[in-house]
Amino acid sequence: ALQDRIKEMETTLATMDSDKLTALETLQGEQLNRETEIKEHYEEQIENLKQVQIAAEREVHDLREKMESLESREQQLVDQMKKKMEEETTALQDRIKELEFQNELEVQKRKEKDNRLDGIRTVMENKLTSTISQLKNDQLNTESELMEFYDEKLEEAREKQ
Repeated sequence: ALQDRIKEMETTLATMDSDKLTALETLQGEQLNRETEIKEHYEEQIENLKQVQIAAEREVHDLREKMESLESREQQLVDQMKKKMEEETTALQDRIKELEFQNELEVQKRKEKDNRLDGIRTVMENKLTSTISQLKNDQLNTESELMEFYDEKLEEAREKQ
């Protein structure tokens, strides 16, 4: 009877060992599945971040191209303004010379007119000075707005990253 009892205990222990082994294998399988799921999740997140980074880099590139285009356009406008200023200056100088010449011919007969022409010259020079100042201010404002625009776009690109 004792031997039967020992065999029964050995069978019970073998069954318990088998159950433990089965449970261990099940846990290991579940752990492997969980690790695989976690790995796939992180790989997906990494891929998503790469896509976001690529999109952000494209946007930064596009913004740089836009900025270069704006700078080019700004330079064109500055060049046009300079040319127009030079033309206006030349025209004003030509006109001033013409008035001075006429003034020299009529100095003795028309002192009153001479004074009036000097007044006109002063007004024209003031207008030219005012125009030059306004053009410089416009250029500074344009540069400031361009930098603000670039900073905003750069900040948006950073936020998207």
